[in-house]
Amino acid sequence: MIAADAPSSSRSKGWWGIVAVTAVAAGIRFYGLDRRQLWLDENCTFYWARHFFNWPADGPQPWYEPAHLPYFFLLHGWCKIVGDSAWGLRSFSALIGTLTVPLLSYLAFRLAGRRAAITTAILAALHPLHVYYSQEARSYSLWIFITTINILLLLLAANSRKIIWWIVYVCAAWLAVLTHFCSLFWIPGSLAVIFLSLTPRLFLKRWIIAHILLGLMLIPVYWWCLRPYLGTGAADWQHSMWLNIPPHMAIPKSLWSLLPSGDYPSAYLAPLAASLDYQILLPSRIPRMGPAILLCAIALACLYPFRSKKKIQIDRRVQGDLLIQNLSRPFVALAIFSLSFLAISWIASFILGRGYLVARYDFAAWPSFILALVLLLEIFAHRFQAVTARRFSPLPITAFLAGCSAITCLGLHRLPVQNDILDRASRIAAQVQPEDLLISLNIYRWFLEHEWEKIGFKTRILSFPSAHDRQFCWQNAEDELRHPDRLSSDASHLANEVEATLQAHHNVWLISHGQPVGARWNADQILFQELRGRGISIELQNEWIGLAVLGRRQERPIGPSSQRP
Repeated sequence: MIAADAPSSSRSKGWWGIVAVTAVAAGIRFYGLDRRQLWLDENCTFYWARHFFNWPADGPQPWYEPAHLPYFFLLHGWCKIVGDSAWGLRSFSALIGTLTVPLLSYLAFRLAGRRAAITTAILAALHPLHVYYSQEARSYSLWIFITTINILLLLLAANSRKIIWWIVYVCAAWLAVLTHFCSLFWIPGSLAVIFLSLTPRLFLKRWIIAHILLGLMLIPVYWWCLRPYLGTGAADWQHSMWLNIPPHMAIPKSLWSLLPSGDYPSAYLAPLAASLDYQILLPSRIPRMGPAILLCAIALACLYPFRSKKKIQIDRRVQGDLLIQNLSRPFVALAIFSLSFLAISWIASFILGRGYLVARYDFAAWPSFILALVLLLEIFAHRFQAVTARRFSPLPITAFLAGCSAITCLGLHRLPVQNDILDRASRIAAQVQPEDLLISLNIYRWFLEHEWEKIGFKTRILSFPSAHDRQFCWQNAEDELRHPDRLSSDASHLANEVEATLQAHHNVWLISHGQPVGARWNADQILFQELRGRGISIELQNEWIGLAVLGRRQERPIGPSSQRP
C-alpha cells in the first residue's frame, strides 16, 4: 500500500528548505574567490580563455589541453561579462557548483523522496571537496555538473520508452568526455542503472546503441584532440600524487576522501601548494573527521542486515516516471556506479603507466557516491523503524556529517596560503628590461602570463626545448632525451639568439623551474654545454626565483638591473 500525498504546504516547505540550502551553498562558494592568487593550472585556464578564438602564432594550441574545451569556451564568454580577474575566472565554477546542489537534490527526490532531497542538498552544499573545486578556475565543477545531468538522464531513460532521453544523454555524455576524457571510465558503470529499469532488456538494447553512437561521435575527438595530447608524454607528474599510497589502497583512499570531511590527500588541494617550488602545504591543523565518520559507517553497517517482514513503502509523489518500490535497488546501482568508475580508472592508470588516475580525477564518482550515501541513511532509517517500531529520522546524522564538513571548510579557509607566483613574477619584471631576452626552461613561458599581464610586463621570451613554445611544457623529460639531435639543434638556435642579443648590448636572462637532478636537468645540460662552448657565462642572480644572467666571459659587465635584489 502506497502512502498518500503529503499536503501541498508541507511540500512547499521542503522546496523552500532546498532553496535556503542552495543559497548557503552559493555563499560558501562565492566567498573568498580572490583570496589567493592563481596557481599553475589556473594560469593555463587564463591563457585558454583569453585566446580561445585568437591563438598566438607561436603559442600553445588547444589540443595540448583537450580535456576542458567546453569549459574554456563557456568561460571565454563568461569572462567577457565579468572580466578575467581571479574572481571572474573562478566565479563561473562557483556558479556551476552552486547549481549542482539543487540538481543532486532533485535526483535524490526522485529516488527516495523529500527527506532524502534535503539530506543530499545539505551534504552537497557543505562538502569540502566540492566547495574547493567550485572555487578553482578549472573544469572540475562543470565536469561534476554534467556528470550529475547524465545520471538524471539515465534515470529518466530507465523507465521511459521515449528515445529523446537517450539522444540528450548521448549529447551530454559527449560533452562530458570533451570536458574531461576520464569520463570514458564512467561509461561502463552507467550500465548499473539497469537495476532501476522496469524493462531491463529494452534498457540494455538502447544503452548499447547509445554508446555505439557515442563512440562514433568521439572518433574525431580522439583524432584531433586526444591523439596529439597522448603523444606529448604529458602526465608523468601524476606519479608523485600517490607515492605514499600502496596500489591496493588507492580505491579505499579515494572513497575515504569522498566522504563528507574525509581525509583529503595533498593532490586534491593543489592551490594550497601553488608556489613555484611545489611545496605541499597540508598542515595538521586541518580538522580530520574521519574517525567520527567511520563510527557512523560502522553503525550503519551493523544495523543494515536487520530485515523487516514489512515491505518498504515510499510516497507516490516521489515516483514520477520511475516506479521504485525498494530503496536497496538504487543504492546498489549507485554504489556499483561509483566503484566501477574508480576500479576502471585504477586499471587504466597501470595500463597507461602514468601513475594513479584516481588521484584527482576520481571526483567524477562524487555525485553517485553522495546519492548512495544518502540512500544508505534512508535505508538505515527504514530498517531502524522496522526493527524497533520507532520512527527514526536520518537528519541528526546528516547534521553531524554536515557539521564535520563545515569545520573542515572553515579550517581550509583559515589556512595560510603560500602562493608566491605574483611576487616571483614581479621580481622577474624588476630585473628584466623590455629589450632584454628571457629564456625559459620548463614551464615558465606561458605560466606567468596572467601575472605579467596584471603588472604590464612584456619582453621577448624563448623556451628550451623549442616545443615548449607551442605547449605548456607538460613534456616528459625522458621522451625529450630520446631525441638528442633535436635538443642539440634547439640549443644551437637559441645560442645564436643569445649572441645576437648580447652583441646588441642587451641582457639575456635565463629562468629555470627545474631542480638540478634527474632527467630534466640532463636535458637542460645540453643547452648549458652549448652556451659554455661559445664562451657564454651563466651567473645565478636569484636562486629563489631561479633567475640567472648570461654574458660573455670577462667581456661585458652586467648592468644595474641585474644586481641581486
